[in-house]
Amino acid sequence: MLREKKAERKRKRKRRDAGIDIINDDDGLIAHMVNAMKNAAKEDRYSNTERKPALKKRKMLHDVKMMLLRMDMLEAMIDGGMMSAVSEWLAPLPDKSLPALEIRTELLKILSGFGNLDQGVLKQSGLGRAVMLLYKHPRETKENKAMAAHIIREWSRPIFQLDTDFRSVSREERVQRDLEHMSSVKKKRLSGELGPSDLPPAPAKPLGPPDPSSESSKPKGREITRARVPRPSTKDYVVRPKSNVEGEFKGERKGKAFARLDKTQREFLERTKRVKAARAVGVSLQGRNLAL
Repeated sequence: MLREKKAERKRKRKRRDAGIDIINDDDGLIAHMVNAMKNAAKEDRYSNTERKPALKKRKMLHDVKMMLLRMDMLEAMIDGGMMSAVSEWLAPLPDKSLPALEIRTELLKILSGFGNLDQGVLKQSGLGRAVMLLYKHPRETKENKAMAAHIIREWSRPIFQLDTDFRSVSREERVQRDLEHMSSVKKKRLSGELGPSDLPPAPAKPLGPPDPSSESSKPKGREITRARVPRPSTKDYVVRPKSNVEGEFKGERKGKAFARLDKTQREFLERTKRVKAARAVGVSLQGRNLAL
């Protein structure tokens, strides 16, 4: 299936002139760039195993960036295997370290502008796995993780059949979307075109005692003397009442407070002793009041 899609995109890039197919020369440039990118990634991996600086990809970054920013060649780059080379550039090095921060940041910015890519392309090239590794890597920066999360959401949107990202929709677009999904009765009511005959019938009044808070249950000409349900006040109290107490309250002194505590404890102990003495049973010489 992926081969058929690739052939279909290739047919679209051909233009017919007097019955002769002329193929765009961009395919040769893309193939040359893909080979150069893969060779640079291979040399950087070898330098990393030899504990040497990996600089080949950083030297090519400007040329790769200029190539990827040409949106008119996006389909040709996908068919030419450019996404596989990008995934190799984003993959960790043999010592489990990430590529240069400049490479990761620039490539993620470019990928965020590609939009939705075909699931077969992401799986075959390994680009989806490479971006997910950057998103989950503990040493990745916060900004790059945010870009990787955005890219993953965009790529996974067709899988979950989501056509709109409401976080990127403006308020006017959300209102317009709500109006499109609104029923005709609500649209007429909002526009003021709804007549009395179009209104839905009012619900029947339930049986039972009248609601004290309703206007119809209020007697006219006199006030209601019974209690009502309290409601929150909407007033703002900005004037602080003036105190009528003269002097300044300093509180009780610590020494006096401790003296009261000691006195209370002594009274409690004496009261406990008296209760225990009253419970004791007096024994007489004749043997009365003995528990046999």
